[in-house]
Amino acid sequence: MTAQFQYTRLAYQAQAVQSIADVFADVRFVEPASVHANPTYVPSEAYIALRANIERTRQANQVTACAVEVASTFTPALSLDVLMETGTGKTFTFIETIHRLHQRHKLSKFIVLVPSNAIRQGTLKSLQTTAACFAREYDNQKINVVNYSDKSVKGFIHAANRSLTVMVATYQSFAGDSKLINKRGVEANLFGQAKSYMEALTAIRPVLIIDEPHRFEGKVVKEFL
Repeated sequence: MTAQFQYTRLAYQAQAVQSIADVFADVRFVEPASVHANPTYVPSEAYIALRANIERTRQANQVTACAVEVASTFTPALSLDVLMETGTGKTFTFIETIHRLHQRHKLSKFIVLVPSNAIRQGTLKSLQTTAACFAREYDNQKINVVNYSDKSVKGFIHAANRSLTVMVATYQSFAGDSKLINKRGVEANLFGQAKSYMEALTAIRPVLIIDEPHRFEGKVVKEFL
């Protein structure tokens, strides 16, 4: 017998997902040159629309803290914060956000960074148990879930962008020169140019989702992040 979980979407969860979607309204995404990479927007073309969208979304959500800053270059990367209390279903919310961005903009490579191994296991389980629910709601989009390891990162990098692939990792996986993901010479050649997994990850332009970012402390972590 196979049990199917039934999920109830709460109004504030739907609002959070829609808020992220609204940020990219009328923003053009460009097809990638590589079959492994995410499409991207052109910052010099999109930053005015992005800023206006963010300001409109903040106003709708009654957010007044800090000024809106959107770069007209690829660096620094666009950073969006969604504030939700612990226990209110934020994992469910960012999983649906992944599906929404894939459906609307063909973004297919996502990395979810979590602060501990216990949370990593919970996130992996949530991705697996919600897969059928979101597949029904989002045109049968299948999701490939990757538990980060020295062996699995290569598969994530080389996964084709026609499908939706999410890798879950802790910050301990990458914060340090000695970590395998940062070592040069791990792969003889990735995409003809990258000499480390981190360089290859840069090339495929993944969307980075950071769970509980306030727990990502320390100079080393921030440097590698």
